[in-house]
Amino acid sequence: MLDLYNYKATVIEVKDGDTYVISVDLGFRFIHEMELRMLRIDTPETKRYPGRFKYDEEIPIGKQIGQWVRNRILGKEVEIKTQLDESDKYGRVLAELYYEVDGQWINLNQQMLDLGFDKKNIQEKLESSTTIEIPA
Repeated sequence: MLDLYNYKATVIEVKDGDTYVISVDLGFRFIHEMELRMLRIDTPETKRYPGRFKYDEEIPIGKQIGQWVRNRILGKEVEIKTQLDESDKYGRVLAELYYEVDGQWINLNQQMLDLGFDKKNIQEKLESSTTIEIPA
């Protein structure tokens, strides 16, 4: 069993669907700004990084997903759950992110997976010409 660490944070920038800049309350009036990468989900890219997308349509879909996320968490207080000192190869903290709607905390990572926002799922839909809809 992994020990998870919970922190309150404010989302100050949404870089894309799965990467955010947050201001984390570490307690004792210590606030730290850092980049966070979502655990368990890899959304389509928003820029044309060589080798990181299969279809041109992924880029606008990635931008739509990024906007969908902005509408939910930008400027809002969230809770992150992370393993101590767990980060990716770019130094971003890896975490599950929760945001509040009408008094209920929602796991954003799981919500995005449930909506099919993962890059692999999007690519499979594009491959089979399935219509992709990003909810408002």
